[in-house]
Amino acid sequence: MPQLNIPNARLRRMRQEDLCTLLAIEAESDPSPWPDTMFIESMLWPQNRCEVLDISGDIAGYVIISTVIDEADVLSIVVAPAWRRQGIGRYLLSQAMERLAREQVERLFLEVRVSNLPAQQLYQQLGFAEVGRRKNYYSSAAGPEDAIVMCKEFL
Repeated sequence: MPQLNIPNARLRRMRQEDLCTLLAIEAESDPSPWPDTMFIESMLWPQNRCEVLDISGDIAGYVIISTVIDEADVLSIVVAPAWRRQGIGRYLLSQAMERLAREQVERLFLEVRVSNLPAQQLYQQLGFAEVGRRKNYYSSAAGPEDAIVMCKEFL
């Protein structure tokens, strides 16, 4: 399990009062950011785990995972631009995978933009493998972009 060598970092549940910060991180990070309603709905669904990495009151990143029976999906994982390249994405995903394995989830799925090579590399390092593609899954200023569907088997 990767350790995070950042003082005062703690993983905690996402709260509605985090919403303005989450929206700002989304706007800086994603060409088609989630609206506030997506965050609110995600926090309300009992099968979702919505967590932020809080560093001295600053949200450095977040992960939202939905679990149904023995499968889970990463709905969103984002690291704030100021906190990138410090192992936060790896930490968030590794923590989530450890919990899912303990809960006997058999596989974890995610989608990643075909252009997002750093994220693809991270996911491969964590044991994810490509299992499919979704044509025109993402929107961007340059037009639609395909998603690579990846899966991590826990068994």
